[in-house]
Amino acid sequence: MKGIAENGCALHAGARQTLMQPQGGRFGCPGCAQTFPTQAEALAHFADASDAAHMACRQNWAEGHREDPPAVRRSAGRRHVARDQVPQGVPPVPAASAPAPPAVHAAAPTSDERFAQRLTQGVYAASKSGDLEALFHLLLEGADPNQRHDDGYTPLMTASEAGHVEIVNVLINEFPRTDINLRNAYGQTALHFAAQNGRGAVVKALLQTSRIDVEALCSGKTPAEAARRAGFHEVADMLAAAASDAQTARCMEVLFNDHVKYDSLRARLDALATALGVDKEDNDEKEVPEAAPLCSICLVEKANTILTPCYHASFCAGCAPVLRGGPCPICRGRVEATHQIYFS
Repeated sequence: MKGIAENGCALHAGARQTLMQPQGGRFGCPGCAQTFPTQAEALAHFADASDAAHMACRQNWAEGHREDPPAVRRSAGRRHVARDQVPQGVPPVPAASAPAPPAVHAAAPTSDERFAQRLTQGVYAASKSGDLEALFHLLLEGADPNQRHDDGYTPLMTASEAGHVEIVNVLINEFPRTDINLRNAYGQTALHFAAQNGRGAVVKALLQTSRIDVEALCSGKTPAEAARRAGFHEVADMLAAAASDAQTARCMEVLFNDHVKYDSLRARLDALATALGVDKEDNDEKEVPEAAPLCSICLVEKANTILTPCYHASFCAGCAPVLRGGPCPICRGRVEATHQIYFS
């Protein structure tokens, strides 16, 4: 009532005056001459009276409220002035900007989009992660199964190291171009990786092909020796059994074609070892060659630092620290820390 009276309604102004200015300490009713000791009682009487005079007064009051000029009104305690009613000379208040539409979240990628993203990673990454579908698609499109990564790592090597036997089977059985005896910069083959990591299923799959070189040496060690040294004796026994026939055949071939007469059995065995290319000295102290590989980044310093948790050791102590927190250049995995290797 107060707000409407202040906004120019004479009817509400009169009613408010009657209620707010008591006569002789009593408050009058806007619809009749009765007075009451409190303002609340006067209002209650005015609202509840059912005679024609009070009803007509209430109706006029309501109509007066409806006819309140649109130029001035009160709403939620704030005063709004219509733009066409603003006095001349008063700069208009800019309209409140429309509320910003709700943020639209990017739609989740479709399965086709996700698959396309996987294809961009290449054959090596698909082999390392075990993504058989992406690998098969890339190879069918003509990708090279012998694609070399850093330090000469191949898709077959990284799949063998990780134990992805499905990937290994696809590479060696479905794509005969795969060279299973390729070596990386350190002389390791896919069979060495499977053996030294105890990947028995992968070793078994590799041994199924006649092209595999079971006797391939890396730092003077065969895959069987690498597996046994790493504590994987069952894998070592499997490899030793596979190499047994080949070893016997090689020995018999050398002995049969050697027509030299030897003075002792030791001399004959020494000659046999030489013919077979077997180093008679203990190779335990020769596993790390004197000329260590160079850093893959600067190509100047020796590679003497490993990255964790992937354990790739193709970097020097000066270049490796800059890779912390970023991707490993070889496997693209996050580098958490670096550790220098001290060779004796």
